[in-house]
Amino acid sequence: MSHQTITVSKLAILPVYVSVVISSIALSGCANDSTTASNSSTNTQDRDAIDQTSSQQLKISANGCIGCGRCVMTDSEHFAIQGYKAIVISNDNLTSTKLTRAIAMCPTGAISLS
Repeated sequence: MSHQTITVSKLAILPVYVSVVISSIALSGCANDSTTASNSSTNTQDRDAIDQTSSQQLKISANGCIGCGRCVMTDSEHFAIQGYKAIVISNDNLTSTKLTRAIAMCPTGAISLS
């Protein structure tokens, strides 16, 4: 029996989330003012988080990288080995769990997100 990994982007889930939120508001009648204010605050925080990650860059210190390949084995979406050193191949999806793990697993701390 083979196993298949399916990756679902956050954008694919968004219409479902919006539909659920709209449905829950419709079922409860209407949102009261405190809920609306709370949701507005949350939406602003979400936009700020998205804006912050879109301006970030993933970097690998060439002097710090020892070419062990842990980052590539953990997150091949963002890293590859070239000339015995790791390189960044994507600056998309900087909030992924695999990327967070890869940064944490680097034995020299050569990977940064800034």
